[in-house]
Amino acid sequence: MLAFAAAPADLRSWLIPQQWEKQRTGPVIGLGEAGEFDDMHIFAPCVGKENGRYYMWYPGSRGKVSERLYRIGLAISDDAGTFNKRSGGPVFEFGDSRQSVLTPNVLRSTDGTLIRENGKLRMWFTGLDLKGGGEHVLYETRGAAPDRWEQPSPPLLRNCYAPTVLKEAAGYRMWYVDVAVRPWVIRHAQSRNGSEWTITKTPAITVESHVAGPEPLVHYPAVVKVDGVYLMWYSSRYWWPEEARSFKTAVNFAVSRDGLIWHKHPDNPVMHPDPSLRWESYFNSSLCVVQLPDQSWRIWYGGRKEPPWDNMYFSIATATWPGWK
Repeated sequence: MLAFAAAPADLRSWLIPQQWEKQRTGPVIGLGEAGEFDDMHIFAPCVGKENGRYYMWYPGSRGKVSERLYRIGLAISDDAGTFNKRSGGPVFEFGDSRQSVLTPNVLRSTDGTLIRENGKLRMWFTGLDLKGGGEHVLYETRGAAPDRWEQPSPPLLRNCYAPTVLKEAAGYRMWYVDVAVRPWVIRHAQSRNGSEWTITKTPAITVESHVAGPEPLVHYPAVVKVDGVYLMWYSSRYWWPEEARSFKTAVNFAVSRDGLIWHKHPDNPVMHPDPSLRWESYFNSSLCVVQLPDQSWRIWYGGRKEPPWDNMYFSIATATWPGWK
């Protein structure tokens, strides 16, 4: 873990303690009813807002863990804390009964406002044949409305999982999990058009050398830009409570001037599973973060309950934090 002193002086004010207040009345959405497309697994929310409403895209699947086939569902909210699933099933899928759609990322501003290009929304995601053990591949699609999306693009980038994309004056920047090697790392890439990507050689985030556990990983980056500074929340599998002797995942934070060199929070993880909340007692992971109108922050994240893990992810929950006021 990087020490606090390792961060430049002008970035240290971003590394204050983060005390996230979880919504304890229940998750914002749970598993679907028996027979629905998301009745066994849900995770990796992406939330954006348009015309005063919040839209959440999330992957959902039926079946046993070994038989998962994820498609993208949609839930809608007026207050960002209570979501209702859109009726009618998934809003996006490959449709070939093999390829799963994972980790959607719809182009948005820091406050979650959806960005349209030529009148259309733009979503990047990872495609993967979970049944056949295929590669993690980056794709994109465009949509006229939150529930109307075009066919997937051709493959854009291989070994790419959980993309998070920002649009800037010079083009697009992406941070993603490189799954080509173990342990996984979070990498940076850039593009002029959002389709052809050039990868930065040096990883953005790696696993700390001191970490214990069966197979430490970093994953699910969520990057925003505020006042010229890049902020990243991401999850890791290195949180290892000695009394439990089993791995869990938790949420971490890092800050960067340029999006390339990152300084980790000295108190990572900044949010971890709560054993008293049955819908997230083991995992906090696969997250999305936006800044609210009052300058506070809201996070949505996938939760997993204690074993046995019939459900890879069990719920999507939320928490808020006042931020750097």
